[in-house]
Amino acid sequence: MIQITVYRIGLYEQYEDLSKEDAYRMDGFKLYATNTSTIPPDGYLCYEDGPGHPSTTQTISCNHLGQYVIYYDDTGDSQFGPIIELCYVAITGCQKGMWGPNCTEACSSICVNQHCHPENGSCIWGCDPQRCVNRRCDTNTGACTEGCVTGWVGQYCTCGKCKYVS
Repeated sequence: MIQITVYRIGLYEQYEDLSKEDAYRMDGFKLYATNTSTIPPDGYLCYEDGPGHPSTTQTISCNHLGQYVIYYDDTGDSQFGPIIELCYVAITGCQKGMWGPNCTEACSSICVNQHCHPENGSCIWGCDPQRCVNRRCDTNTGACTEGCVTGWVGQYCTCGKCKYVS
């Protein structure tokens, strides 16, 4: 099972000349990141359209792991029900545990479940402070803020058998 950390979702309407009055067709839609294809979705709700008509082209942030991104709409109009007229959906992200422009950088092992933001490598769910002095680490970077406990070295206290020549 491949899980992707979804970073950004771009939605593009089918017709470039679609007027704002026609945006009601997308009214009330939701975006989910999930590990199942269940409908209605049972995963993480990334976005829910609020009152008023949405923009027909938009970029939505969603920092969550999932195998699927599901566009779900059960609102629609009174005559036809939900109408989905998306031309293009762009999903940007990296495989779990990786980050960077080409997803080639490994997330810090001190990030909880080695889950980090695909764009900057910061720990999404915080850091595991077991190797940090006073169990304190920066929840964004995963770095131990007060140093490492005995036997561990490095910014993230990930090296337990390193040898340094002085």
